Amino acid sequence: INYSTSGSASVTACDSYTWNGNAYTQSGLYTWTGTNAAGCDSVATLNLTVIPSTSNTTSATACFTYTWSANGQTYTQSGNYTYVSNCVTNILQLTILTGTVNISAQPNNIVCGVPGSIAVTLTGGTLPYSLSWSGTASGSVSLNTGSYSIANLAAGTYNLNVTCSNCCPSSLNGVTVQYIPDNTPPVITCPQPAASYSTDTGSYYRALSFSAAANDNCGVSSLQYFVNYGAASQSLISFPYQFPYGQTTVTAVARDTAGNMSNCSFTVNVNKIITRNSFVVTPQTQQYSDQVTMVST
Repeated sequence: INYSTSGSASVTACDSYTWNGNAYTQSGLYTWTGTNAAGCDSVATLNLTVIPSTSNTTSATACFTYTWSANGQTYTQSGNYTYVSNCVTNILQLTILTGTVNISAQPNNIVCGVPGSIAVTLTGGTLPYSLSWSGTASGSVSLNTGSYSIANLAAGTYNLNVTCSNCCPSSLNGVTVQYIPDNTPPVITCPQPAASYSTDTGSYYRALSFSAAANDNCGVSSLQYFVNYGAASQSLISFPYQFPYGQTTVTAVARDTAGNMSNCSFTVNVNKIITRNSFVVTPQTQQYSDQVTMVST
């Protein structure tokens, strides 16, 4: 006695599947009947799943190495790579960057009212560079040189970033520009008047000019002269000034651009000397023992 036979198989195929000379493009349950070696019926059953093929393209740029999540492989060279899984053709368009840009920065603090800046130096990689900064202020610039000064910066912390055509992005964070207050007053030196001066001819005054010297690390904004400085009768004077006979104290006051102030004082001493053009001598003739009286006219 001979027996018939039977069998079954489950198959998953992409797009189509050929079985016993027949091509199938649809999922389904298929049966084939034939004759086995004993000359009896042989029935075969195919449980077929047909999946349409698809593709997925990924473009990636990486520094030095890249690990593709589709297949877990790590690549170190730029190129196009393919991996097929479950009827999906995965395509990787990979760019590997190998250049490195080194960043150095020198902050210049805000001093004497001059805005801050950061002097940036870039080395390595290939020109042009793309430099950007963020933080208290932000901006960007394209450079064909490795040196650049980021100007007009307020006090604060800045982060620098650089890229180029075949460079891995480089960054330098935490560059600080500080505000340095000017608390230094000007240095002032007063002139040294003569011991005394006589009044001008026929006057109770003497016209004189003096000049103090002042300098400051941030610059002197004003240099003024006062008499009776600090008193209710204080007055601002200019030279030449009509000094009355007697002693007059002049105070020179210097201010810098930050408002710091310093002063010094000097004293001018004017003697009262009155000159007349003619005198009348009485009596007109006299002995050596006579008293002579001169009357101005």
